[in-house]
Formats: sequence, structure tokens, C-alpha cells
Amino acid sequence: MNSILISGGTLLPMTEGAPRQRPGDVWIRDGRIAAVGEVPEEAREATRLDATGCAVLPGFVQTHLHLVQTLFRGEAEGLSLLPWLRTRIWPLEAAHDEESLRASARLGLFGCIESGATTLFDMGTTHGHGVVLEEIAASGIRAWSGKALMDLDLDGSTPTRLRETTERALSEAAELARQFDGAASGRVRYAYAPRFALSATPDLHQEVARLAQRHDRRVHTHASETPSEVDACRRHFGNPCVAHLSRVGLGTGRWTLAHCVHLEPNEVEVLAATRTGVAHCPSSNLKLGSGIADVVRMRLHRISVGLGSDGAPCNNRLDFFREMSLASLLPRRLGDAVGLDAWTTLTLATREGAAAIGMDQEIGTLEIGKRADVVIIDLCTPNTTPHREVATAIVHGASPSQVRDVLVDGLFLKRNFQVLGYDARELCARGELALESLLSRAALAG
Repeated sequence: MNSILISGGTLLPMTEGAPRQRPGDVWIRDGRIAAVGEVPEEAREATRLDATGCAVLPGFVQTHLHLVQTLFRGEAEGLSLLPWLRTRIWPLEAAHDEESLRASARLGLFGCIESGATTLFDMGTTHGHGVVLEEIAASGIRAWSGKALMDLDLDGSTPTRLRETTERALSEAAELARQFDGAASGRVRYAYAPRFALSATPDLHQEVARLAQRHDRRVHTHASETPSEVDACRRHFGNPCVAHLSRVGLGTGRWTLAHCVHLEPNEVEVLAATRTGVAHCPSSNLKLGSGIADVVRMRLHRISVGLGSDGAPCNNRLDFFREMSLASLLPRRLGDAVGLDAWTTLTLATREGAAAIGMDQEIGTLEIGKRADVVIIDLCTPNTTPHREVATAIVHGASPSQVRDVLVDGLFLKRNFQVLGYDARELCARGELALESLLSRAALAG
């Protein structure tokens, strides 16, 4: 029996209505949380994990990510979204082979675990996604992940290797779902991932909405990231992005949309009515010049909003602490100094992020019966001392180097500041070699 007693730390259970921080213990038994705060006498027989000087909270939920792009960091600088995709990201994705996909996924998984993420919501490229799913399963992390679906090329800019027929896109997704949905003792789930409105037909959107409802899966896509995307969607389909998606399946209630920066006045109500989750990606939106999503307004409409790093080329590092700090600060640029305080932001990183991807019944809080996905953060550093308000210390002071332990289902993915199962030097060496070959295949070397 796997039994761990985490004691001595400051608990942030992230449960609604409970005290925000308090002393107490967490007892983990057989991969789930068996007690929080006061623990029964039998918990004293468990393996003890001393968390003195640390914060103990639910693992972070990374609600939008492209593991296949980790290898591209620094390779697509100084561009806005559509040129960024067409001239760099899509050619690089089209050139991926098994070796580069594996190297990219491993680098990304290492970065996520290092910064305290225990759950990922990942979108792949159109081919070879089984490799990424294998790496996710082997890593020990929890994830929704699916191949990108691209059966529409409106302007001829999509590389040949990324283009698919609707039938092929759906058949490959079905086979991957058959192999991997529920893999690794249920940690891995398959998500349908039409890339965005301009690269996936209405027929494909409608079919994945039907399949998601039938099989209790999620749909993961991008929407309303830039004004040019919204204008193109209106031009080709007669509606802006969210309104268009609402006509092709959003109402099933199993969708998570990344970005949602440029929403029409009535589209916030559409998201709320369809119970759609939103992944807010602050560093990506800043780097690509996309704008600032009005997260405060979305939350006032009771839309579940989580945080995402997006792919490494649009932020350069998968640092969840930076996403939290930016998410908290950006509403002030819109004139709201208190709408996303540190505690609210930490909620987005945990409980609300879990709700945004449909997993709040299993993760996102430290509650009896939930999965034992836990992060322990060392606060005894100059960056986070003193720290009467622990949430502020985490959101605005801490960094990945302060993440001491990461557990998923009660098993360590990071222990005593070391990510387990990976050799960092080997990851870097393999990544460099894989990128060199990848750039050559993509005709982007030099």
C-alpha cells in the first residue's frame, strides 16, 4: 500500500470557502487523498515527508500546451501569430520525425514537472502523435492530449505534410484514442484537437463535438487569439470565432478554448451558456503581440479560466510561475488593480484550471477522495521570505527552482528538487541534435 504523510508545512487546500492557509497534514493512501488537516492515528504509520518551511498545495494544471513545439524555442522570434505559424511553426511541425518528436516531448515534460505542473492539456501536430502520448504515459504526469486536426487550407499556406482529409484526421484520432485513452492507469486521456477555425472544417468540428459527447472526452482548440484571425473567420464563415464555434458544436459543454483575447460583446455570454472552459496564456499573448484577455470579465460570467504556457516558441520557457505572475498583473493594464489578486490567480492555476478542462471532480484541490496530485514549494528562500501571505509569495516571488516535490497519484515525479526519470544533460544533448536535423529537413537551417 502506498501511504505517505506530508506534515509540517503550510496547507493551501484551495477548496472553496475553506481557510486559505493553515497548518496541518496531508495523508495519501493508494494514490488518493485520505485526510487533510487532522489525520487519523493509522496515518502515523505512513512514510513521513517533512514539509517544514514549505507550502503544500494541489499540483498546477497546465491548460494549454504544445509539447511538440518545445524543440522550436527561439526559432520563431519577432512575428505575430499568423506569420509565426505559416513561416516557422508549421514548416517545423511538418518536418518532425519520431526522434525529434520524442526529444521535444521529453524536454517539455521535464519543464512542466520542474515547475510544479501535475496535469497537462496538450495539443500535438497532425502526424506521429503516438510518440508524444507514449512519452506522456512514461513521464508519470496526468494529461489530456490529442493530435492536431487540420482538414482545411484556406490560403494554400499549410505544408503538405500537415494537410489531411476529414476522414483521415478522424480515423487517426479514433485509432489513437483506442490505444491511449485511459492508458497509464487512467492518467492519460485522449482529447480531440481541431487546430482552430481557419484550419478545420465545420464538418470536422461537428463530428468531434459529437464524439466528445459520446465518449466523455474533451475538445481542445484555439479561438479569438488575434484580430486578424477573428476577421478571417468572419470573412470565411460569416461569424467571429466563438460565434462560429457555437454553430458547430460548442454547446456540448466539453470544450476548452485557448486564448479568447478578442471576444465580441455577446461571445462571453456564449462561453458561459455553453459551459466552455478558457485557457489564458499571458506570456504567449504578450510575445506574439496578440493582446490581453479580459479574464476578470470572463470570471464575472462564471466561466472557468485556467492558465497555460502555450508552446515554448511563444514564451521560451514553460515556467508556470511566470504565467501566474503575469496573469495577476495584466488586468491592471486594463484598469483593474484588484480583479486577479494572488489568491484568485492561484485558484486559476489549480481548482479553476481543473474545471476548465473538465477534471475538477478528480483534481485541483486537496480534498478527501481526490487524486493525490500535490506540489510542495520551499518558501525558505530570499525571494519568498517573509511570507505572511503565502499565495502572494508563490505567485509573485517563487520560481521553478523552489519546487521541492511533485507527486501524481501519490508517486514522486520530482523529489528533493530533482525531476525523476530524466537526465537533464542527455535531454539537452538529444534536443540539440534533433533540432539540427529538424531545421535541415524544414529547409530552415542557417
